[in-house]
Amino acid sequence: MEKIATIGLDIAKSVFQVHGVDAAGEVVVRKRLSRARVIPFFAKLPRCLVGIEACSNSHHWARELIALGHDVRLMLNRQRTQLSNATRAHMSEFGIVAPVGRIGLERLLAIVADKDDESIPPDARLCLEMLGAQLAIVKEQILENDRRIRASARDTEVGRRLMEIPGVGPLLASAFVASVADPGIFKTGRDLAAWIGLVPRQNSSGGKERLGGISRAGNQYLRQMLVVGSMAVIRHAERYDTKRPWLIELMKRRAKKVAAVALANKTARMVWALMTSGEHYREPQVAHA
Repeated sequence: MEKIATIGLDIAKSVFQVHGVDAAGEVVVRKRLSRARVIPFFAKLPRCLVGIEACSNSHHWARELIALGHDVRLMLNRQRTQLSNATRAHMSEFGIVAPVGRIGLERLLAIVADKDDESIPPDARLCLEMLGAQLAIVKEQILENDRRIRASARDTEVGRRLMEIPGVGPLLASAFVASVADPGIFKTGRDLAAWIGLVPRQNSSGGKERLGGISRAGNQYLRQMLVVGSMAVIRHAERYDTKRPWLIELMKRRAKKVAAVALANKTARMVWALMTSGEHYREPQVAHA
């Protein structure tokens, strides 16, 4: 078996699903395990990163796998979204709604906390208070994980250099360090971008080359994070009038979302260049005729 770098563990009551990839992102293992076989399976593996969706018994399994020497990450963002949506849905049953986003949710929680507000029946308020308490715990755990990720990204020399690239923060830098252990396996930056799924699909025939949308093959997490980071760079440029000439030229030629994907592709190539060369980030320049 190839060396496993990262494992996604889908936990349940009786049957567990394991999905493992190597440092290049290639699938190494995909199998179902009974509850009794989980610990023996992980006990035989060398230390690797294990991602577990946060749920009722995820902390138990996290402690068990940490005791075996593995690095465990609980994925909490989905749980936070579910709790937020549940709170909004239950309160809408009483005609109480709020704008989308964090501020709107905080307004709803303030109504739940106000004992003098009679718009919510007492029994419903008790249930909503429970949801609010769970949400507060999850938020605190997410903040703690974010602090650990930032510290982890800054601990590595390559992580610090990657965070110099616009649109690459601690999450994306640490994801690249974990997912691309040996950037030398990619001959060019384009190869890395293709592995992530950020190059156009080719539909060529009869000597004519037709390029479609991006392939969306490969590492979905890195692709999503690169596009999100690129959108942040573009929004910042629109709001504060960027002085980066290459970004201005890109925004002139492309619609915002198309520009974000093009910028994500460019960022992936920059990441490859920095990881293979050991150099620091330098602003690209637009060539003038």
